[in-house]
Amino acid sequence: MSSLKQRSSWTALAASTALLLSACGNNYPDTAQITPNDSRLASMVDSSRPMELLYLTDEDIRDAERLSSFRSDVKTYLRNDESTPYQDHIDFSLAGDNQGIEDLKEALAAFDNQRQNTDEAWDTHLEDKLSPLQSQMETAQATLTEATEKRDGFQEVIQEAQNKVESIEADIEAKKQRMAELAQQIASKWDQYILDNDLAVRTLGDNTRRVFSYRAFEREECQEDRIDDRLLVDRVDEDGHCYFLWLPDIALKNQEASGDYAKNFHEYIQLTREIGKSYSPDEGTLEAKLDQAEDKLDEAEIRAENRYGRQRQVKYQHQRAARDVEQLQRKIDNIQSTSAKERFLGEYTQQARNEVKTVLNDYVSRQARELLSSVQRTEVALSTAFPLEKEADVLLVNIPTASFLQGKGHLITTIDMTKPVDSERLTITPTEQNSMHFTSGDANVQIVMTAAAATPLAADS
Repeated sequence: MSSLKQRSSWTALAASTALLLSACGNNYPDTAQITPNDSRLASMVDSSRPMELLYLTDEDIRDAERLSSFRSDVKTYLRNDESTPYQDHIDFSLAGDNQGIEDLKEALAAFDNQRQNTDEAWDTHLEDKLSPLQSQMETAQATLTEATEKRDGFQEVIQEAQNKVESIEADIEAKKQRMAELAQQIASKWDQYILDNDLAVRTLGDNTRRVFSYRAFEREECQEDRIDDRLLVDRVDEDGHCYFLWLPDIALKNQEASGDYAKNFHEYIQLTREIGKSYSPDEGTLEAKLDQAEDKLDEAEIRAENRYGRQRQVKYQHQRAARDVEQLQRKIDNIQSTSAKERFLGEYTQQARNEVKTVLNDYVSRQARELLSSVQRTEVALSTAFPLEKEADVLLVNIPTASFLQGKGHLITTIDMTKPVDSERLTITPTEQNSMHFTSGDANVQIVMTAAAATPLAADS
């Protein structure tokens, strides 16, 4: 046995209140009083509308349950993607046999018919949407083909010269990378020597800008004492020069610290000479070869531009044409996507679905008014005792509410009177557990749906 089936949360009302009912004794109370434990409830009561107490019997509850179940069946059918007729999913034995039901059946049949024709509607929709895009795609692809041919033709003219330039640039970069590695090796060795010998000399880390920088003198013989704070490298036999290399500190001017510095300088200077100067390079150096290759590439680009137009314009036209094709394909894919189909089908059947909802709401509203027309009710007031005029299986309190944010509504509280009460006065306190709050919709329907959630003992026996 349960006094109320949980159906919805009671928003912004009396979260901490409790239903004060005694559970012993067999007497039915003579009077009742609605007593809120939360001042917010009292402040939300709309005194311009009557507060009512309804006396519900087992039969009233069963009628409310049947109406609620029928409405739920129809709503569930509308939400689900059913391929079988509505008769297979909705129990019409729960509803009365009247014109309202016939109107609802007609609306459901129209909805079924529309939903069964969705494949044909989707195909027609696709054709209408894709036809102009496919025409645009043909034009865009033709433009892309032409732009690609121009780009490829341009590239074919310059390819050999461009390969030559790229090859020399790669060679220069590789040699520069090797020079950087040599410099970093020396810096790392110096740093370790400084740390091992606890020298008051700053370590270099990755600051290798001055490593292998030098002064060169053309001499027949090198003299060590010419520059005391630099390291001498004798290359008289190789190129007739004495080289004095930069040192971070004179404390590093010894074989242990800088032996590799002098040794690696031979490779470093050779790499430098192979690369050559970037400005007015000597004949035979990589930089000189690069200048010559770039001149050839400039000439090739002129020949290509004579045939195909300016290189920048050729590239731009191809990029734009490729982007146009990509964007059109994305549009086509989006139109044909699963989500697009689901959205279309939902919109396609929405009008028929809304018609079913309208007819259903009208039917449920009429049935709710008819059901409640025979239910005894009494106007009551908050915090004021009132007589219970008859015994009921469920007492239902309809408290009109109003607030600035939510507008007008109803707080509907149900009390299971099949439970024994040992007091002559029943104290009713609306809580989250025994109440539902509505801010829109038909009050009669709300009352009936709330009643359908109440299951007194007598209704189960």
